[in-house]
Amino acid sequence: MSYLTKIGLLASGHVGDLESLLFQSRLPFETFAIEDQGRRPIQGALQRAKILHPFYWQVRALREWINERKVTHLLSLDNNPIISHLQGLDRLPVFVVQHGMRQLRDPIASPPPIAENLTFLSWGSIAMSECDANRLAHWPNSLYRVKPSVVTAVGSLRDSLAEQSFRTRTACDSLVSSPAQNQVCLISQFKGESPKELLYWEDRQNGLALLTSWVGRYVRSRGLPLVVAGYADTPETMASESRWFKQHLNCEFELRSPRTLTSTYEMTQGSRVSVGMHSSSLWEAFGRGCRILSVNPTNQTSFDFPVSGRWSTERSTYEEFSEKMDAAMHTSDDIYESDAKQTRRQVCVWSPDESVGSRIISEILAKGDVG
Repeated sequence: MSYLTKIGLLASGHVGDLESLLFQSRLPFETFAIEDQGRRPIQGALQRAKILHPFYWQVRALREWINERKVTHLLSLDNNPIISHLQGLDRLPVFVVQHGMRQLRDPIASPPPIAENLTFLSWGSIAMSECDANRLAHWPNSLYRVKPSVVTAVGSLRDSLAEQSFRTRTACDSLVSSPAQNQVCLISQFKGESPKELLYWEDRQNGLALLTSWVGRYVRSRGLPLVVAGYADTPETMASESRWFKQHLNCEFELRSPRTLTSTYEMTQGSRVSVGMHSSSLWEAFGRGCRILSVNPTNQTSFDFPVSGRWSTERSTYEEFSEKMDAAMHTSDDIYESDAKQTRRQVCVWSPDESVGSRIISEILAKGDVG
């Protein structure tokens, strides 16, 4: 590896996952804090020309920083919209790592511009067909207005880090091999009573409420234990989340907050079936071999699971939902895996033999004069 190599890491939410990865790899890097590059007064020719885009000053500062720090590669999570405004950096390889499930727009009529220097390191191979079909993600995803020139499926970094943490903490060489045979895990997407900043928030809230009531009805009728993988992580929001689930479930349940990196990982891994609506954790659990049921009771197709099968149901009734749940609970391992094996890799690649972090580093080292 050449010591002339330097990675510029674009700061955004959960960027600590990438920082940890780069520290472990010993690749030299520096972090560019985009939020520190605020808007500045628009004066003179720039004001008259009206050529400024929302990230004009941030991109200008980033270009100066790249030159000053002699950065050779850029690395970012995909919840960073500035990536779509980096035209003019074609000489610099840019790697965008998928951080969560992508909410896609309908295909656009004219092909979006292709960023020749951009590699998208996706969870699964389905992202390749999505790009080919000109399906871009909604803002604030970094690929909301450009297409990457290369899409490579590497898996979920956060899920891989959770697995590594779990194995280290438990001194276990493999995943939990015997999930509770009758436990149901409901993955929470509760983000407040009226999270109006979310896309399609009303459809989302109504769908979550309906699904939650179905899950409560189902576990009551079958006498099954239920654990809720909570979303809230502060005392105030946790109390609100607890009240919401008590109102909609109407059954006995255990709500566990995401206090550690491995919390949701352990709950999904330790349950017979995990249920949810439009959930990144559900995608990750499916990719690593868990049984899931992704449910979208709304008419908003953005919340559909990307590949239909015994693991999903859309616009269904409670009776159809309960039939799918019964099948998920009782289908033999051989039959379930025979149906799911190929789809898992489409949704989220997972391997017990290679971490996602090592795949990301390999992709970076393979691009440019770094070896």
